[in-house]
Amino acid sequence: MNYFSDNSNLDFYLRHPDRHDSSEAPAAKQALVQLGRIAAETVAPHAGAVDAAGPSLCGGEVRYALPTQKNFSALAEAGLCGLSIGREYGGLGFSRTVSLLATEVLSRADLGFAALWSLQDCAEIIARFGSPEQRSRYLPRIAA
Repeated sequence: MNYFSDNSNLDFYLRHPDRHDSSEAPAAKQALVQLGRIAAETVAPHAGAVDAAGPSLCGGEVRYALPTQKNFSALAEAGLCGLSIGREYGGLGFSRTVSLLATEVLSRADLGFAALWSLQDCAEIIARFGSPEQRSRYLPRIAA
C-alpha cells in the first residue's frame, strides 16, 4: 500500500502542463512515493495511538506522543522534511505544489499528524520575508 501511488489523481498535479516548473516532477514523484509508503506503513498505523496519547506540556515545552515522534523520525530519516525549503538551508527545494501534495498524502493517513507536518509551511514565510539571520537560524532547523 502507498498513499501516493495508490491515488493516481495526485500524480496529475506533477504532470499538469500549467505547472510552473515541471522539471522537478521526476524527483518530486520519487520523494512522494517514498512519503506515501511511510504514510501507509508508519503514520496510518499510529493514528489511533496518536489520538489516544496526544501531546503534553512538560516544563513549558510541548512534547509529542511517542507515536507522533516515530512518525516525524521516519520522515526525517528518509530525508523528507523541508520539502519546499531551499537547498542552501538543508531542504529539498521543491515547489509549494509538492509540499501541498505531501500534506495531502499524510492527511489520508492521519489528518491530525498532517496538521502538525504542515506547520513546516511557516518556512515559506521566513524564506520570503525573514532577515538573512532569521533564515539561517530557523530554516535549517525546520528542514532537519
